[in-house]
Amino acid sequence: MTAFFKVPVTVVKQEPYIIGKEAAQLLLELIEDKDKHSQKIVISCSVTQRDSCASPKRKG
Repeated sequence: MTAFFKVPVTVVKQEPYIIGKEAAQLLLELIEDKDKHSQKIVISCSVTQRDSCASPKRKG
């Protein structure tokens, strides 16, 4: 898809396998213990900043 853009696009890399694995684990825990409270899970990601998020270049 990035081949259609003239400006290199900034991307966020996520790990769908890890996200799915964690979601499935939470679901199984909820099924086993219906009184379980919500949890916050942080899954790391990385950002590759390219020209689509850069400051405009100065002319002259």
